[in-house]
Amino acid sequence: MGRGTVALLALATTLLTPGAALAAGVEIDVLSNRADLLSGGDALVAIAVPEGRRVQDLRVTLGSTDVTKQFAVRADGRFGALLTGIPDGPVRLAARLPDRTGASIRLVGHPNGGPVFAGPQVQPWACQSGARDAQCNQPASYQLLYRGDRGFRPYDPASPPRDLRSTTTDGGRTVPFVVRVETGYQDRDQYRIATLHDPAREWDPWAPQPQWNRKLVITHGGSCGVDRAVGSAPDVLNEELLGKGFMVMSTALNNLGHNCNPALIAESEIMARERIVEQYGEVRRTIGTGSSGGAIAQLMIAHAYPGFYDGITTGATFADLLTTGRHAVHGHLFKELFRGISDGPGGLYTPLDQAEVSGSPLATLDDQLFDLAFWSNITGESGCGGMDPALKWSPSNPGGVRCGVLDHNIAVFGKGESGYAGVPLDNVGIEYGRKALLAGRLTPAKFVDVNARIGGLDKTTFGAAPGRTSADPQALRNAYRSGYMAIGNTLGQTPHIEYRGSNEVTAHVTYPSLALNARLDRFEGTHASHVLWQGPVPLIGNITFPNRSVLEIDRWIARIQDDRSGRTQAEKVRANRPADLTDRCELATGLEQQGTDCPLLTRFYDSPTNVAGEGPRNDVLKCQLKPLRREDYPGVTFTDAQWATLQATFPTGVCDWSKPGVEETPTVPWLTYEDGPGGRELGPVPAAVPFAGVRALRVGSTVRRLGRPGVRSVRIVLEKARGSVAARRVAVRVLDARGRLVASSRPRTLRGPRTGVQLRRLRRVAPGSTLSVTVRSVDAAGAPVDAGTVRVRLAR
Repeated sequence: MGRGTVALLALATTLLTPGAALAAGVEIDVLSNRADLLSGGDALVAIAVPEGRRVQDLRVTLGSTDVTKQFAVRADGRFGALLTGIPDGPVRLAARLPDRTGASIRLVGHPNGGPVFAGPQVQPWACQSGARDAQCNQPASYQLLYRGDRGFRPYDPASPPRDLRSTTTDGGRTVPFVVRVETGYQDRDQYRIATLHDPAREWDPWAPQPQWNRKLVITHGGSCGVDRAVGSAPDVLNEELLGKGFMVMSTALNNLGHNCNPALIAESEIMARERIVEQYGEVRRTIGTGSSGGAIAQLMIAHAYPGFYDGITTGATFADLLTTGRHAVHGHLFKELFRGISDGPGGLYTPLDQAEVSGSPLATLDDQLFDLAFWSNITGESGCGGMDPALKWSPSNPGGVRCGVLDHNIAVFGKGESGYAGVPLDNVGIEYGRKALLAGRLTPAKFVDVNARIGGLDKTTFGAAPGRTSADPQALRNAYRSGYMAIGNTLGQTPHIEYRGSNEVTAHVTYPSLALNARLDRFEGTHASHVLWQGPVPLIGNITFPNRSVLEIDRWIARIQDDRSGRTQAEKVRANRPADLTDRCELATGLEQQGTDCPLLTRFYDSPTNVAGEGPRNDVLKCQLKPLRREDYPGVTFTDAQWATLQATFPTGVCDWSKPGVEETPTVPWLTYEDGPGGRELGPVPAAVPFAGVRALRVGSTVRRLGRPGVRSVRIVLEKARGSVAARRVAVRVLDARGRLVASSRPRTLRGPRTGVQLRRLRRVAPGSTLSVTVRSVDAAGAPVDAGTVRVRLAR
């Protein structure tokens, strides 16, 4: 006899109930943050049901836990909860109606102490004295202040002071000028939140106190430093903005002088805003403000995490972290070079020669200031504040803690050939002073001598090295991916008001303003998303500019948010800029001119690489090379000895600035570094998905008649129900009566109305057995969305 096949059972039992279309089905909205970046074990969540259905009939589960009782109809009419109990890691939140229609969303929780996406946290790290654990967690504290005749003073609601002033918000509401300052700890560091406050009312995220205009201003600290201990969050008592109803927030980690790690700054701010939404209510607009290092932080976040800020305002602006670092390196090299030579083959060197090579007439002072302000942070000599100095790295302590800026960002850059953080800086092929040479302002002899002597840096010690510095390829690639070199591909999505004054004697160069315009021009064809104000006050132009820029960009953002057209975000930014919001030169209050040409206020000088031939974008970290050729120096005559020196100085060629930088790539938005340097894309904001709408139409089996009797395979025909989505991935598991796995399938996509799943290699199944067949709908990552089970008895 041969082998026979018997169709044993037919059924029409629903395994996964059909979900309605997205527009008409159950909807789940995670309000406090992206669903995959939650922290602290909670999230503000709202659930809506189709018209004609009751939210009270919903059953809500978090993983296998029923959390329905946490949800209720709130003050604003929504069915929601400050959902607690979210574990670290992925978990699915599901909402079902009695007929099992519903939806689910994948949440990913992270610890309140971090990390979330900025990668492994640096160690060692010293917590504050009141910390409850090694992650520096501590309950939030609150302080009430009032604005009186002597500024902000402590406020006692039981004994209101006589000099308590009132304030009128931008919404026209007049209230006592009482402010609450919340101080807490997230991501192993401090945050502060200040807002107008009514002590007679509790804060409810579903019904925020009405004097808050639902707008958030995030302040930032300047400089660029590396600490290894909890710091203090920057000041949040901005009287003008608080009085108009804005909430003001800062984190210690967004003070670049404390934490020169833009990815970690972004993480801390995203966590802190989540806290605000969960405790105070949803934020309508998020606006950044800050100067110098605070400008670097805002521009990097706007570029690498577009959409977090609705608008940014910056003063004393540097375009990004790495062009700033490169300028500091050049300043150090020039300082050391010109300090070490009083004369050379070309004759006596003067400060004018240093100016011609550097690009600024004040280069001698500027290079000294840059060196004083930043060099020790690059080398790590002044880094790791709050840590025992005996733990620091040195040539005699090679296993010590590296305290420089690059090692502070090793989670982004990765390791280089030295074994320490990769170095994304490079000066191979750079012809220092080239433009000055061609213009006749630098002699051929001095040009040759400067380039032959300048050398580079040792990538381990950051001491002087005789040869040029070559960047580590991985670090270079990751610098572009991360937005640490912000080339501009996403920058046009965020409106930006910049303000600056005459900065030449404050180590704040001016060329970054023009570099930002050029980068925007490259990708958008215009720089209309960037407005530049200039004034006579050093660094910031005018003492009113910081707050005025916030108020003006708030007006700009309102128009963007009201734009319901099909334009891209960058197009909306440009189209909705108010007509009266333009570049301007403000000589004094009421005396101004339009445009960026303000020679009485600010002069825009070149960078060292501009003088070497780079274009205005200043975005090439490592140049591509071309052969050294005499014909590329029209009007310049080199002696044979000078040419031989140039050939020895540039053995692989000189920079070809007409080509993109080596390893240049557009910034990749929304990277997480939890899997390692270079980052992984988080992808689109997670959204809820309706249940699969799949059922088992028929279950049958093939029986082996000869040899060892038993069921050889089971075939299940799956049918998508009407109303389910176009394509759904499902996996099938079959258990026997004792709960042992008999067979399973890998996830597969159901594209047509019916799909057959054949399960072979069954274990220990006899004809007549009772099986439990489970169909799981899974998402793109293979995580379960929903499941249904039916028990069937196979015929004999």
